[in-house]
Amino acid sequence: MLFSKKNIIPILVAGIFVCLIQIVINVTLYVKLLSNYRELQRVNLDPGSQWLFHPVQRNDTAASGKVKVLMFGDSRISRWMPLPLQEEIVILKCGVSGDSTARAVLRLDRDVVGLSPDIVIIQLGVNDLKAIGVFPDQESQIIEQCKANIKKITDKLSQAGIHSIILTVFPGGQVEWYRRPVWSERIEVSITQLNDWIRTLQNENVTVIDCDSILKNAYGVRTELMTDCLHLNEQGYQHLNALIQSAIAEAVTKIAHQESK
Repeated sequence: MLFSKKNIIPILVAGIFVCLIQIVINVTLYVKLLSNYRELQRVNLDPGSQWLFHPVQRNDTAASGKVKVLMFGDSRISRWMPLPLQEEIVILKCGVSGDSTARAVLRLDRDVVGLSPDIVIIQLGVNDLKAIGVFPDQESQIIEQCKANIKKITDKLSQAGIHSIILTVFPGGQVEWYRRPVWSERIEVSITQLNDWIRTLQNENVTVIDCDSILKNAYGVRTELMTDCLHLNEQGYQHLNALIQSAIAEAVTKIAHQESK
């Protein structure tokens, strides 16, 4: 026989030992990755000077004589395709993957106000709120800070004579297995709470678009419009474009009316 009772025991012991070593390594790596993710979320919520340089794509020549619309936000903006194009309008896109509202405040002057757009479309907040998955004890603080940062952005734009079109935070889709260790049901609850507050921002200088009217139905989130739990597919963006194009047209009318006074 190839394996006798005498030599199979050492082989089994060696196999068990190797498995234990692999388990220890995997657990160690998991703990390290979780620690790194927590640190990333901490810095994202309070970036200080540790914010990323990310130049906006410029198209100043195309903007001549046209209404300039700038899309500002996180990966949901950077992935936006197709764009909500219209005649006599040029669109600049400045979305940074992983961007929080705190980081957005830091780059607002350079990437938005400095380009003198007429209208800014904003999608921000989910990267703040997903940190609740690893900082559950800071849920209220995270939500309130997110609100404060969004208010800073819309106030600054209003002061600069720029009309804001703010989108409610897209709802989350089905959570993938690899996100579950750092995810929490409270994230969806916080998105709902933040969106309820965002809807109150509507005024003469701020237009609010309720994305839930497109991305949800009577059964919940329309997952057929999403590529993963955070991002939309092309069909999802096309549905939102119809709302955005209408909001842009209304904002252009408001701007023209204000300029004629």
